[in-house]
Amino acid sequence: MPEITRPDPYVVIGGLNDEFRRQLVLALTSAGGIVVAEASSLTEVVGLITRWEADAAVLDIQLGLTEVLGAVHEIKAQLSSARVVVIAGDMQYRARLLGAGAEAVILKDGNCAPRVVAAPMETNR
Repeated sequence: MPEITRPDPYVVIGGLNDEFRRQLVLALTSAGGIVVAEASSLTEVVGLITRWEADAAVLDIQLGLTEVLGAVHEIKAQLSSARVVVIAGDMQYRARLLGAGAEAVILKDGNCAPRVVAAPMETNR
């Protein structure tokens, strides 16, 4: 039986402030992504990404470095094909996050939405 693939990536968003989350959801959906869930905690993100078999998760480092590193490991352990994108206020932890399995660490600034959108959208394209 041939494998069925979704044409549009399913994305779970976790821990972003309300305004940025709204902008990101709009940008992702405009680019063809489907935001299947939004979560305020990393525990929720891990559960939702596996429940939806999502293609990507977008996490905010403001939830705490240790917690985000743990979530990246957990997501990859449960759904290795999922891409994890972390948004950070600076790049000081970039190497650790990439080493933990994140596909991208993106600097959170006024123009980062297009970069954030590009990372998970690469999953099925």
